[in-house]
Amino acid sequence: MWHLHSHPFADSANTPVALSTARASMSSLRAALKVVVLLAALATIAARELSGSSKSSQPTFPRPPYKDYPQMARWLVHLNDWGVVSTSSVSMGGVAFGNVLSMSDGTVANSTGVPMFYLSRLDLSTQDLLVNSSCSLTVTQLSTSEGCSTDPEDPTCAKLTLTGQMVLVGETEQEDAQAALFSRHPEMRTWPAGHDFQFWKLQVHHLFLLDFYGGAPDISVEEYYAATLQMDASR
Repeated sequence: MWHLHSHPFADSANTPVALSTARASMSSLRAALKVVVLLAALATIAARELSGSSKSSQPTFPRPPYKDYPQMARWLVHLNDWGVVSTSSVSMGGVAFGNVLSMSDGTVANSTGVPMFYLSRLDLSTQDLLVNSSCSLTVTQLSTSEGCSTDPEDPTCAKLTLTGQMVLVGETEQEDAQAALFSRHPEMRTWPAGHDFQFWKLQVHHLFLLDFYGGAPDISVEEYYAATLQMDASR
């Protein structure tokens, strides 16, 4: 009679030595992952501290008079580091989709009036914009360092909606866009390269500003871009 014997290496993976080696490998992998996560967290904290430590020496821009509408619009865009961008949603059949996005219209000392963004093609808003570039950007005084003493919906808590076309920043503008965004959002430097981030800008076609009672004033795009911000002379 033939007797069947298992191959001498058939259960080698289950031997105490093999199991011990596998556990050691998993432990090393977990330790390596913890180091990666820790380094990423430290980089984020360092970027935030660097941003915070430099703010005390940055120029400030006092709130313009409420009747200086173009300057008020520029002030709101420049002082805000983020806003709500609304697009026509591709994934939801064209309904309006609002998304909080980081933004900058220039370095702290240089307001251009052009809202710029650093967006990933994985983002739902970007996917919408690639199909239909029309969108709106809404910012409010409440999210600036000035803040509001009234309810956010009160007209004296200034708010602005810009509508237009979101387009990719051209090759000759890449350096300026990077300086504008990375100087005010240092963490962007550490965002994953594999997520296909690109610089975008909003080409403004229309402005809707409300900063006092009595309705929204008419502001032309030309008036908006011609306005300049007054720096605080006491600093």
